[in-house]
Amino acid sequence: MVSEASDVPNLVSSMNIAAFNFGNATGAALGGVVIHQELATQRRTGRHHHCLSWAGLVWFGLVWFGLVWFGTYVSEAQEVRGRSVGGG
Repeated sequence: MVSEASDVPNLVSSMNIAAFNFGNATGAALGGVVIHQELATQRRTGRHHHCLSWAGLVWFGLVWFGLVWFGTYVSEAQEVRGRSVGGG
C-alpha cells in the first residue's frame, strides 16, 4: 500500500494503522453487546439463551462467504490477467 502512495508514506501508514485499530475496537464493542445481551436475557428469563452460539455461527457464515467471494474474485482477476498477458 505504501508503494502506491510514495508521495505520502507516513500518512498511508498512519491510516492503515488507524483502520486496523478501528476494526479491532468495533469487534470488541460488538462482542460486548452480544455478551451483554446474553447476560441480560439470562437474568430476565432465568434461562440460558444461546446468543453467543448464534453470534459465532453468524460470524462464521460471514467469514466463509467473504473468503469464497474473495477467492472467486482473485481467480477471476488472475484469469483476466492471464488472458491479457497471454493474448488468448
